[in-house]
Amino acid sequence: MDSNSAKILEIKKICKKCGQDKPLSKFKKLYHTRATHTGKCKDCINEDSRMLWKKDPNKGKQRSIRWQKLNPDRFAEFLKKKNKNKREKTKEKRLSKGWFVNDISEDILNENGKICLGGKKRLQ
Repeated sequence: MDSNSAKILEIKKICKKCGQDKPLSKFKKLYHTRATHTGKCKDCINEDSRMLWKKDPNKGKQRSIRWQKLNPDRFAEFLKKKNKNKREKTKEKRLSKGWFVNDISEDILNENGKICLGGKKRLQ
């Protein structure tokens, strides 16, 4: 099969919001309904989400907090991944700048052995 026949077989759909004819890959899949894909393309869905967030940012925050309370296990797993990625990025950044743990002097460590910003010990 050559590239011309592959283009012919590509399924397209018209977005209900913008009216553009786009490939099916530009639409989100629906697994729980009879329809296989959403009526709006991903770009229009994202634009709608941004507009709703700008209109009422507290609504999104409240929804997020409610989800965190209803799904504590999944939220804890999310935080673990997020913190692990943050630690890895921080480590890479320090190594790229030439900072090593052995180079840190004791005067910038607090009583718990944690690094304090600005070289000053934190008061607890």
